[in-house]
Order: sequence, then structure tokens, then C-alpha cells
Amino acid sequence: MVTTKNRRASRHGRALAVLLTIGLAAAGTAGPAAGRTIGVPGDAPSIKGAMIRARAGDIILVSCGTYREHDIIVKPGVSLWSGTLQPDCAVIDAGGRGRCLIFPAGADTTTRVVGFTLRGGTALGEGRDGMGGLVLVEDASPTLERCRLVGGRARDGGAVAAVGDRGPHILQSELRGSHALGTGGAVLWRARGAGRMQHCTITGNLADETGGGVAVAAGRLLVDTSLLDANAAGGSGGALAHSGGSLTVRGSVLHANAGGLGGGVLAARGASPRFANCTFHANLADGPDAVLTIGDSQPVFEACLLTGPAGEALAGDGAPAWRRSNIYLAGGAWPAALAAQRDRDGNQAADPLYCAPAAGDLHLQEGSPCLGPDGATIGALGRGCGAHFPPDVLD
Repeated sequence: MVTTKNRRASRHGRALAVLLTIGLAAAGTAGPAAGRTIGVPGDAPSIKGAMIRARAGDIILVSCGTYREHDIIVKPGVSLWSGTLQPDCAVIDAGGRGRCLIFPAGADTTTRVVGFTLRGGTALGEGRDGMGGLVLVEDASPTLERCRLVGGRARDGGAVAAVGDRGPHILQSELRGSHALGTGGAVLWRARGAGRMQHCTITGNLADETGGGVAVAAGRLLVDTSLLDANAAGGSGGALAHSGGSLTVRGSVLHANAGGLGGGVLAARGASPRFANCTFHANLADGPDAVLTIGDSQPVFEACLLTGPAGEALAGDGAPAWRRSNIYLAGGAWPAALAAQRDRDGNQAADPLYCAPAAGDLHLQEGSPCLGPDGATIGALGRGCGAHFPPDVLD
């Protein structure tokens, strides 16, 4: 379902700064205010050393290679770019000695990290010292773009934790193989502000308790045009856990996630997430709780597609609303808890005619009942068998 192609470049150095600025502008990515370019290792032997020298508006341009550093505090207004803007160029490996990056209060959207692999970070202390194995964002709203976050470990937020009054923007990135001993296998969102994850792949992460992929407890998070695949929670919410604040998921695929005690894809309690044009397929849970575990909340599913082998879709006392959606579980019958909604608000129960579901291609064949004559589509993916999803963002 996900194919990423990474181009390697052989030209590095300070002269790349001008070319990169032009390239980012052409791609719609705003560069920082005019400042100096500090090369690593040319002008400073380490990323930490360059960050000490940097001031707001500066670019730290890092040549390709592996940098065994940890707990790098990214100054507000400083941009950290790899030499090719691709994650296989520069690797920050914390080696289990701490986090890779820390964004302190005051870091806003002019604070950017573009084109890095972050790996090997841990945060196993108490309180905030146990949040965000790879990245901790404290009352800040930086942008991480074209990054690969791999193998973080924390009490909460295996890869990223966002706390305080503001939150980050994570764009065109992959979060893979991180582990939280508590909640939020990849991401813990406790920031009271707004942020987004767009064109991201969140795969193979684990939370021992809830929210194998992402756990939202406060603030406002938008997950847009992203894939949550093969995440797992020992408790509930294999892909997502929502207990506070606002969570909106649109144009996204949630596939093969698993909840050990329920909510193979979602556990929502006391909070009401909204889903628009999403595809849910082959999400499972042990026991009777099946795909969704919803308590004391009223989630909304608009133009969504729910399929898979599970005979039951809902557990708990919540009241989800389905509109213009298609549920096709265990041969097509809507589960008993949702049956009253089947024949109203444009809902249906029909085989969506996926291209190749066993291979993870959930695009729709010609003639699918989820392709409307007016161009509207139920689910995240339209026609286009073999197309990449999310789009090829790590080219």
C-alpha cells in the first residue's frame, strides 16, 4: 500500500542552501527569514555545536551521514536541513541515551526540520521525562517535514510527544516501529493547541495500553491523507485513542490495526472524533469488542468505508453517526448496533470492489458502488489500481 522512493544526491555543502531555498519555494514550503547558513561538519563539527552558534533565521545544513547525538535543543526560528532534503541522507541516532530532538517553548512554524531520519531515542523517566522517545515538543509549533522517525521508546508517545499550549505540524513523514509502555505508540498529543499530520505513514507502532498509532488527550489534531497501518495496542485503540480535545481524520486509510482488548482501529471515551472520506479495512480486536470501542461519545463518520472480516463493528455505549457511508462486514450485513442507520442518510452495504485488498491496494475498481456519478467517493481512495498511498512524498 505504501511505496516510497528515495533519490540520493552526491552534491553537498553550503552552496546547496540557495538551491534548496528555491526548491522549497517551488514546492510551496516556506523557507526561514534571511540568515546565515551553518554547515555541518564544515562550519561546526556537530549538529549540537551548530545549534549553539545559530540564531533565529539561520539554516543549519547537514551533510549526509550518521550523527550520533542526542537531546539536541532546536532553537526557535532555526531551520535544520539535510543536504538532500531526503531522510536517507542524514541520520540522527540517539543510541538510547536520550531523545533526538527537543523543541522548547517559543519554537513556531519558522522552526523547521526537513529530511532526516531520527532513530534510537528513549524517554523512560517520570512525567515529561517519559514522553516522546524521539521528539519532545513543549509548548511549541515547529514543522517536521520529509522525516523518518524510527524505533523510539518511551513511557508515552513512543516517537513524538506534544505538550503545552501549542503543537507541531508533521508533514510527508513516516513514523515506524516505535513503542510506548503506556499510550501513544507513535504519537502522544497532549498539546492544547492545534496541529496536523499530513501525508504521513504511521506503521508498525505499539502501545502497551491504548492508542497504538496516535493517542489524543487534548487540543486539536488533524490527521489528513495519511495511512495508519499495522499498529497495535495491548489495551484498546489499535490505531487511535481519543480521550479529550478534538480529533479530525480525513482522506485517510486505517488498515490492519489491532486492539488487544477492543477497538481494533479506534477507542474513544468521553471525546467525539470526526472522520471524513476514510477507509477502514481489516482492523481486528481480540474478544467481542471488534473494530470500534466507543464510550460516552458521539463520533461522526461521513463518506467512510468500513470493511473486513469482523462481524461486529461497535462496542460500548457510544452513539456514532454514519452518513453517506458503506459498511460491508462479514458478507454485507450491517452490525446490529448500527443496523438502524443502514437505509438512511445515503448509507449502503455493498462490496466496494477493491483492486487488490490482499496486497493492500484499497483503491476502487471501475464500477465500484463507492464511486458516485458526481465524482464524489466513499472512502479515502478512488479509481487507480496500483497507485501509491499516501502520495509519493519521500521522492
